[in-house]
Amino acid sequence: IPSLKLRIAMYRRIADIRNQADADDVIDELIDRFGDVPASVMGLIQVALIRNTASYYGIYEIRQVNRSLMLYISDIRNAKTGDLLDKLGKKAALRLENKPYIQVTFSKSASPLKMLTEIFR
Repeated sequence: IPSLKLRIAMYRRIADIRNQADADDVIDELIDRFGDVPASVMGLIQVALIRNTASYYGIYEIRQVNRSLMLYISDIRNAKTGDLLDKLGKKAALRLENKPYIQVTFSKSASPLKMLTEIFR
C-alpha cells in the first residue's frame, strides 16, 4: 500500500478483526483495492483474529512447550473459559498452577498456528 495514511488505516482494520466475518471483509476490501493479498498480510490477519478471539475467552498469553499450547487465562471463573474447555473436550486440560492455563496437546503433524486457528474457530 503506497500511501502511509492508507496503510495505517488498513493495519487498524486488521487489528480490529473480531471474527471470521470481519477477517473476510478485510480480505475482500484488500483484494478490491489492491489485488491479491500477500501471504504475509494473510498471516497478519490470521494472527489478529487469533489474538482477539483469545482475548474474548480471557486468554492473555499463549506459549508453546514441545507439542502443547499453554493458554494462560486471567480468570478461571469466567464462563467463557468454561465454554472453551467444553468446546475443546478431551484435547485440553485445565492446569491450576501459579498462572492458571489450559493445556492443549497437538499431534506432530499439526503446526501451532493451525492448532490455534482450530481452537478459536
